[in-house]
Amino acid sequence: MLKLIVAEIKRYISSLYYLGVLIALFLFHAFKIEGRIYFIYIHWGNGFLDNISFICIVLSILMSIYIGEEFSNHTIQNKIYLGYKKSQIYIAETIACALGGGSLVLFDSLFNLLTDWIRSGKVGSSFFFIIFNTLIFMIVIGTISVIICGLSFLIKRRFITPILLMFLAIFLINNGRRSLALLTDYESFFVEANEENDPASKDLMETFTGELSEEQRKQLNMKITFSTYAQCNYSTYITTETPEDKPKQSLWFKSCKYHIDFVLADLIFSSLFVAICVNMFKRQNI
Repeated sequence: MLKLIVAEIKRYISSLYYLGVLIALFLFHAFKIEGRIYFIYIHWGNGFLDNISFICIVLSILMSIYIGEEFSNHTIQNKIYLGYKKSQIYIAETIACALGGGSLVLFDSLFNLLTDWIRSGKVGSSFFFIIFNTLIFMIVIGTISVIICGLSFLIKRRFITPILLMFLAIFLINNGRRSLALLTDYESFFVEANEENDPASKDLMETFTGELSEEQRKQLNMKITFSTYAQCNYSTYITTETPEDKPKQSLWFKSCKYHIDFVLADLIFSSLFVAICVNMFKRQNI
């Protein structure tokens, strides 16, 4: 089992899909490339954890294609012929995808630190702030990779699956963006976006309500905590979150400086999701 896991990790991180995303992240930071697709509000840039939503969308497409090729090239079938159980194959692939996806967040953070240090001789945030938030969003993207891997295994359609997962990610990320806007009262951000004629943000300007009741705030916190895709939006806000606002914007661990609630919810969800998908995959004909 361990041998299979190591082999899957090596094969995944040496794939053109993984290396292509890694190179893109490096170029964003090295050449200060910034961009945004306005109608779905997916952006990329050279700031700290600026590319979480970008990584999520790209992985939804490329990782599902990668797994689809595993089936079309009969790689999965060959592993079964070699004596591996379906559960072992699924778990090994899931671990490889989760570590591969999470490592892209790590490299994105390292590229940001490196380019900041080269340009100014210093980094913008404290060491512990960078380490803890990088780890949190590594787990967020790792959980999304688990979802992508599981659905790709169950659907097994090389061309249909990437489209379905891409639209799923776009829908859930943007739905979470609305929740974050209301929860954080992040009005200035949307004023700026509106000035840039971002159509996707105009509706958020209209729904901004100012102060929320405790019940409303709890519902929004639950929505973000239990939606890994919604958590992706937090990466662009995390550097401006104040210690006073943090307790109001957490479902659990309100006194903690970091969003450990994301980690706990994602780990529980990943465990349950893998258990369900393994059982379903074992029942399928390859």
